[in-house]
Amino acid sequence: MAIGLQVASVFRLWVIARDLTRQANGSGQITLSVLKQALAGFGVRYGRSHFNTLLRNGEGLFWNRDRERLYLHGYQRLSAQLTDLALLQNPDLVAENRPGGYEVYLCPTGSAEQWHAMCYAGWLASRHDPTVSRETLSRLFSRSADTLRKWERDHLQPYLQIRHNYAQCADTAHWPYPNLPAHTGSYAAQTREGVQLRLIWQLPNSYRTRRLRLHRHRGQGRKARRMSNHRLYLMIKAHRKTSSRSLFGFGETGSHRRMYFASARRLKQYRKAHADALNHVMYLWRGENRHGHALWEPSPDGYAETRSCERLPFQKERQAYQEGATYRATV
Repeated sequence: MAIGLQVASVFRLWVIARDLTRQANGSGQITLSVLKQALAGFGVRYGRSHFNTLLRNGEGLFWNRDRERLYLHGYQRLSAQLTDLALLQNPDLVAENRPGGYEVYLCPTGSAEQWHAMCYAGWLASRHDPTVSRETLSRLFSRSADTLRKWERDHLQPYLQIRHNYAQCADTAHWPYPNLPAHTGSYAAQTREGVQLRLIWQLPNSYRTRRLRLHRHRGQGRKARRMSNHRLYLMIKAHRKTSSRSLFGFGETGSHRRMYFASARRLKQYRKAHADALNHVMYLWRGENRHGHALWEPSPDGYAETRSCERLPFQKERQAYQEGATYRATV
């Protein structure tokens, strides 16, 4: 949320200062001289003018101060203030990224870009290695997809493993939803009935973090989450009185239905427990292909028609196209 609100550099000062006071007497107070020494120890170098600018930008939000000392705001208070600020500037940051999860141990060293990248990896770790689209990540961090890729390539190689997901479908008869994705393509598969064309499209990536440790206790996280939920609820309630349109582009609750299932049994159990399960796409795990890509099949009933390694090698696939391979059903 701090990156999306353009206060990540100030947030780094608060994180370092908070850790120093925790290691000392836990008073929440720190002298500016001690903070400067700690920044130098972490390799974070600011000129006098830049340092004073960060102190001014954080005053009232991250801390109060006098000439020699910072009085840090607590986690719960800071979460509430960031939530209020996000609701004014960009409500999507709160609806899909409410504070209150487990804290993550991060290294604050390096440049501002490196710190942004570490916060990005920490967010993924706190969400327990999610499957999330680039579009959503770009919206949450207020950065382009190219910038996120640059972070992953230049700074997060030791910390982040990205798995590319694809959906494959036997034919349009097995897609019981209104429209196929716009980026749907095709591939040639070796089936029991011979070579047939099938549908394929890319899904959001899965992000697996490593070497990042979560704190085992949530601390004040639950209180911060309840406070954030209450503020979000009040804003939605006020908005409904003046407009019939949704406040957020993806729904007003910020909740997510389960879409990916490791086994047919789990999918069937979910469908049985949720009456509205058929209103959204459910994907069944089919395994990994020879390139290491994860393959899923849309399956509203838990039954699968495709296999993970059924796609022909590229040379044979090209030959199948030339010979006029067709779909089992008309597209």
